[in-house]
Amino acid sequence: MNTPTESPVDRTRPGESRRGFLASPLARRDFAIGVGIAAISLVLLIGDLVDKVLPFLAPHETTSHYTDELLFGIIVATTLGFLWAYRRGEELRRALRDVASSRQLAELGFDRNPLASAVLDLETLRFLAINETALHQYGYSRAEFLERLTGPDLSPRGLRDAAYARMSALAGGTADLRTVTQHLRKDGSALWVELSHRPLEYLGRRASIFVALDVTAREEMAARQRALDARFRAVFETDAAGIVEVDATTARMLAANEAFARLVGRTREELSELSVYDLTHPDDLDESRKLLALLASGQSPRRTLIKRYVRPDGTMRWALTAAAHVRGGDTPLGHNIAVAVDVTDQRLAEEARELLRERLALTLDAVGEGLWDWNVPSGEMFFSPSFLRILDLAPHELPGRLEAWSSRIHPSDGAKVDAAVQAHLAGETLAFEVEYRLKRRDGSWVWVLDRGRVVRRDAEGRAERMVGTIADISARRDLEDQLRQAQKMEAVGQLAGGVAHDFNNLLTVIRTGLELALSEPLSAETRADLQEVELATQRATDLTSQLLAFSRRRLSQPRLMSLNDAVVELGQLLSRVLPEDIDVRRRLEAHAHVLADPGNLGQSLLNIAVNARDAMPEGGVLTLATFDATIAPNAPECHDGVPPGSYSVVSVGDTGIGMSADVRAHIFEPFFTTKPVGKGTGLGLASVYGIVKQMAGHLRVESAAGVGTKFLIYLPVAPIDAETGTALGVESTPGGTEHVLVVEDDPAVRAVAVRMLAAHGYLVEQAGDGAQAIARLNADATIACVVADVVMPVMAGNALAAQMRQQHPHVALVVMSAHSHDVLAQFPLPDGIDVLAKPFTTPGLLRAVRKALDAKRTAPAH
Repeated sequence: MNTPTESPVDRTRPGESRRGFLASPLARRDFAIGVGIAAISLVLLIGDLVDKVLPFLAPHETTSHYTDELLFGIIVATTLGFLWAYRRGEELRRALRDVASSRQLAELGFDRNPLASAVLDLETLRFLAINETALHQYGYSRAEFLERLTGPDLSPRGLRDAAYARMSALAGGTADLRTVTQHLRKDGSALWVELSHRPLEYLGRRASIFVALDVTAREEMAARQRALDARFRAVFETDAAGIVEVDATTARMLAANEAFARLVGRTREELSELSVYDLTHPDDLDESRKLLALLASGQSPRRTLIKRYVRPDGTMRWALTAAAHVRGGDTPLGHNIAVAVDVTDQRLAEEARELLRERLALTLDAVGEGLWDWNVPSGEMFFSPSFLRILDLAPHELPGRLEAWSSRIHPSDGAKVDAAVQAHLAGETLAFEVEYRLKRRDGSWVWVLDRGRVVRRDAEGRAERMVGTIADISARRDLEDQLRQAQKMEAVGQLAGGVAHDFNNLLTVIRTGLELALSEPLSAETRADLQEVELATQRATDLTSQLLAFSRRRLSQPRLMSLNDAVVELGQLLSRVLPEDIDVRRRLEAHAHVLADPGNLGQSLLNIAVNARDAMPEGGVLTLATFDATIAPNAPECHDGVPPGSYSVVSVGDTGIGMSADVRAHIFEPFFTTKPVGKGTGLGLASVYGIVKQMAGHLRVESAAGVGTKFLIYLPVAPIDAETGTALGVESTPGGTEHVLVVEDDPAVRAVAVRMLAAHGYLVEQAGDGAQAIARLNADATIACVVADVVMPVMAGNALAAQMRQQHPHVALVVMSAHSHDVLAQFPLPDGIDVLAKPFTTPGLLRAVRKALDAKRTAPAH
C-alpha cells in the first residue's frame, strides 16, 4: 500500500543558523576580498566623477585622456570582482550541499549496509550513489552504475515497463514502500530481490534510497512449493486412487477427491460432514483409532493397513490405505493425508485362491498325497506338509534341495527314477511318472508313486520349473502282492473246486449208501466194517471242507448247536496235532444254542489252536472255554466291533509269546504271517475271520507281547421255539407223501436221492437234465416239488428254475450243488431258492424238501 512521503532531510547541522553561503568562514573571507575590490573601484569611480563635475564647478581648459582609461578599468575590475565572488559562493554552496547529502547517507549507514543499496534520481532514474554490496550483487562497476545505468535497466526486458511504472508511481508518492521483483546481473543471470525505499533529497534533487534484498532462494522455494501444490492438486483431483485429508484431532474429513467418494459411495459434500469413523467397518474401528493416534503422536509418521469401508447400501469395500501425518495447518494436531486403493476384487480373489489352496491341501492330505515344486536350475525344492506324515519327518527335516531328496531314494531305484526324470526334462515324455521306494526316518522303506510335469521352460526349451505329487502306495503294493498270491491260490481253489465237485458226488453216493445199508439188519462184523467206512467217508468230507474253507468257498450248512459240543469235538482232534508239552484245559459254561455250521466252526477253532501251538514252541497251556455273554451299549467289546446283544462265546487262549500291537493289526489280512517262508500261507486266520462273519459272528483278539493270546468268537444266541424246542427258522426233518421229481446228471447221486426220498414216503420220479424235467412237469401236473442239480448239460438248474417260475409257479424247487460259491455265481438263481450242499445227508435232504413244500403251500396265490 502507499505511504506518505517523508519530509526532505534538513541539511542544517544542529546549532547552525540559516545564513546561506556566508555561514562558512572561507566564504566570508572571499566575500570580504570581493567587497574590498569593489570598494576601491567605487572610490576611484567617485574620484573620476569629481574630476568630471569640477570642470563645471571649476572649469579647466582640457580633460586628461589618462583619466578616461582609468575610469574604464575601475568599472571592469569592479564587475570582475563581483563575478568572482558570486562564482566562488556558488561553488561553496554546492560543496556544502554535497557534504550535507554525504553526511545524510553516512547517517543512514549506506556504505556499511550489508544489503545492496543505491540512491536513484526520481526524475532521470539514474543512479546517484551505490554501495559496495550492490556492486558485488550485480557485478557492475561503480562507474557503470553512475554513468551508464538507470534503475529499470536492472529489470528483465519483459519487466522494464512495469519498473518504469513503479518508478513513476514512486515519484508521484503513490508507490508501495516494499515490492518483490526480478533483476538481472551483469552476466545475465536472474535473481529475485525484495525492494524497499526511502525518499530523500540528494545533491539538490528529489531522490530515493533503495535497498535490494536477495530473496532468490526464498522465491525459488516458493515457486517449487507452488508447483508442488499444483501437481498435488492435479493428482488429488485426477488420481484413480482415493485421497482424503483428515483432521488429526476430530477425524473429520477436510477434503476428499472424487475417487474416494466413489469408493465409499458418498458425494464429496456428504463426506465434508462425516468423520472417517462413520465410514469404517465396525470390526476395523479399533485399528483405525490406533492408527490415527500413532500418526498424531509422531511415533509413526506414516502407516499402511488394509481396512473395510461400508457404503450406505450396506455393501463393503476393502481398501489398501496408506496414511501420513502433516504438522501445522489450522488444526491443533495437524492433519493426515490418506491414499486408499480399492483392493476388494484382489481380496476376494485371494480368499478364493486361499480357499482353493486349502481345499487342495485337504484333498491331497485326504488321499495321502504330497505336493512338490522343483526349481530345476537352482535345485531348490518345496514340499507340502503331507510329506511329514509319509516319511515320518519333523518339519525342519523336510529336504530343501534335490540332492537331499535323492539321497532318500532306494539304491535299487535311483537309476530308474533318474532316467524317468531326464526323459521328461528332455521332452521325450508328456509327464513324469514312476514308482520307487523312499527311506523313512526309522530307516524303513515306503513305496511312493511320483508324478509330475514341467510347467515352465525358457526360450531355448530348457526346463525351469517342475511340479508334481507323491502318493504313499505301500498299502496298494501290499495288496497287489497279496492279489498276485491270491491269484495263485485262486488257481488252486479252482482246481480244488473241480475236484471237490466230483469228490462230493462220490461222497454223496457213499454216505447215503452207508446210511441205507446201516439201516438194514446186519451182522456185528459187517456193521463194524461199514461204520469204519462211514468214518473214512466223514474224514474225506472234512478234507474237502478244509480244501474250500480258506477261501470261504464251502457252502454253509448251519444247524442248531451248542458251542460246548464244538469244543468237545475239537478236543478229540487236538490230541493228534498238539505236542505233549502243551496242557489242554477246558471250561464249558455256555448254555445257549447258536446257528452254526459245525464243520466250519470246528475248522476255525482248529486253525486257532494250531497257531497257539506255534506260539508255544517250548510248551504251555491251551485253554478252551465257552460262556454266555450279554453285551451292553458302550461296553468295551463294542469298541472292537461287537454290537450290543446276547451271545454264546467260545475262546481259545494260550500262554505263548503273544503279539505286538502292529502284528495284531494285520493278523486277519490274507497272506499275512509272522512264520518263516514255507511254514505258513497266511490264510488260516483269514479263513477264520471269513467263517465267523459268515455265521453272523464277531471275532476279538486279546494279546500282548510275552503274555500270550486269546481269540474270542461271539456268535448270536439262536431264538428257541418253546413248543418244538428247536431254533426258530430251522425246520424239523419229517418225510411226506408229495410227488417229487429228482433231476441230476450223475446217475449214482440221482439214485441215492431217489432212495432217500422214497424211503421217507415221497412218490419219486427222476430225470437226467433240465429239459427232461420240463417235459415231465408238462406231462404230469401232480408233481409238487423238483430237486435239481445246478450244473447240468442241456439245461442247467438256474435255467430250469427260471422256466418253472414262469410255467409252473406252484411247484416247489430245491437245488443242490457240490460246487463253490464262485462257480454258483455263474448260474444265478431266482430269489428265495436255497442251495443244498453236497455231500448231503438224509436229514439235510428231507429238511430242504419239506421246507420248500411248506413254503409253497403257505405262499399267497397269484
